[in-house]
Amino acid sequence: MKRLQQLGIGSKKKQAEPLTDEEEEVLWQKGLLGDHTPKAIINTTVFMNGLYFALRSGKEHRELRFNPSQISLVERTGERPYLEYTEDGSKNRPGGLRGLRIGHKTVKHHANLTDPSRCFVRLFSLYKSRCPPNPKSNSFYLQCLLVFS
Repeated sequence: MKRLQQLGIGSKKKQAEPLTDEEEEVLWQKGLLGDHTPKAIINTTVFMNGLYFALRSGKEHRELRFNPSQISLVERTGERPYLEYTEDGSKNRPGGLRGLRIGHKTVKHHANLTDPSRCFVRLFSLYKSRCPPNPKSNSFYLQCLLVFS
């Protein structure tokens, strides 16, 4: 094992490169992100949940749920509306007696008033309004209907 490390084998961590602003712009221009199709709305919700609420792993996305929801829309008079994400637990805060003193991670994302077409608060509200009121599962991400009635 030491010999392999000296040769540099297995010493480099594989890490994803972050998306640049130009690459994100391409996603919007090609229609992969946006509000024009159900698939684009889901893609945008997944992308922005990861971007703004620091959901990195598939496990964190799969643990999102509707009831009780970890993401809530907060609208107060005189303030910009915002989304508030409250984490249940993570690899850094797994719970237990030691974790009782540590508060839950809470992240706020305010509405984008300069570019409403890319406002996550608006897109999140749109996604939630398109989901059934009482879904069969508690999963946050739902599959698009292929046939409309």
